[in-house]
Amino acid sequence: MRYILTLLLFAFSFSYAEQYKIARITNGEIEAYVCVGETRAEQYYRGVRFDPTGVVLSLKAHGHIYFGGVYQVHRPECFDSISGPVEEYLVVGYNEAKIGEDFLKIGVGMLEKKSDVKYSFMENFKLKNAGKRSVKVFEDSIEYTHEMSDKSGYGYILKKRLRMEKSSLVVEHTLKNIGTKTIDSNVYGHCFFTIDNAQIDESVVAKFKFKLDCPQAFISKGLAEIKGNEIRYLRTAKDFERVSIDNIECAGTLEENCMEVEFGKIGAGVRVRGDKPLLKSVYWSNGKMVCPEPFVKIDIKPNEEFSWKFTYDFFKLQK
Repeated sequence: MRYILTLLLFAFSFSYAEQYKIARITNGEIEAYVCVGETRAEQYYRGVRFDPTGVVLSLKAHGHIYFGGVYQVHRPECFDSISGPVEEYLVVGYNEAKIGEDFLKIGVGMLEKKSDVKYSFMENFKLKNAGKRSVKVFEDSIEYTHEMSDKSGYGYILKKRLRMEKSSLVVEHTLKNIGTKTIDSNVYGHCFFTIDNAQIDESVVAKFKFKLDCPQAFISKGLAEIKGNEIRYLRTAKDFERVSIDNIECAGTLEENCMEVEFGKIGAGVRVRGDKPLLKSVYWSNGKMVCPEPFVKIDIKPNEEFSWKFTYDFFKLQK
């Protein structure tokens, strides 16, 4: 049964390969189908919330399939119609821009401000300057470059590399400021963890390296509980039910930048860890996806650069 499921989930990737530019990479232990489109017409994701590079449609490890689209019907321009792991950056220059002027969304480009209301990632802003993109595909890795130069004074070269290391996917980034203005932002990994397309149930637990103090937590009735540094699910989740926790505060240490999710009945889990101090965390889940989100601070003056990485470990649970 698991073999049939694996074939069906990987068939999902093949079907999208006919519509979008996708590459297969493997190191013999894990295998992934990753989006590699350079132009918007080739990209699986065409919204303006997430960086569209490095979108993993599916990844196979230890006989299990990780990731997959958020929705059954994919809409490329929708703000969250995507597959993890992906990154989103805090907007730069939005509050200073007047209506009709542009602001920066790292990884996406320059967007046009259309009103004085508070920025929302759900809004589909007009993309005024998409910059230049290039992609290099190797057997077990992919390298992306996004170069942005704009009359506003913002400019950068963002290099992103996905590489496989045993049973892990390492995502490395370097952001160089080539403009005349400081880039003050932050970045987080939106993991969109799924395993074998399974429904969230009472065997699922999310674990953190810090105690969860969550005054802004929303939990669908009876779905989960927060105990210490864990979120434990109490029953099977329906598709529309969710757990949503904003601005989980922490001490901001490197040791805290490690979060994992275990799917007990499936016997597998996934961990995300970073190499920079954790700024904060956010958590979200629906019926099938579990998303611990690590945030890292970015503050780069002109001619300076900043590097960081997220590592995703795919593991089997001990019986």
